Amino acid sequence: MINNVDEFRELVSLVEKFIEVADKLKEQGRIDEEQYIHMTKNKIKFLEEARENKK
Repeated sequence: MINNVDEFRELVSLVEKFIEVADKLKEQGRIDEEQYIHMTKNKIKFLEEARENKK
């Protein structure tokens, strides 16, 4: 469980960096669309929910 705002921000930042790496892997052809979706689907959903809760 996340106990404070700083930990939450750090988690959001980490997830964003992970997605950036996945984007680069996909662009370079090192992973395909199916692998990309498998790796990022839940992380993208997390970021969307985090942004909604921030409002």
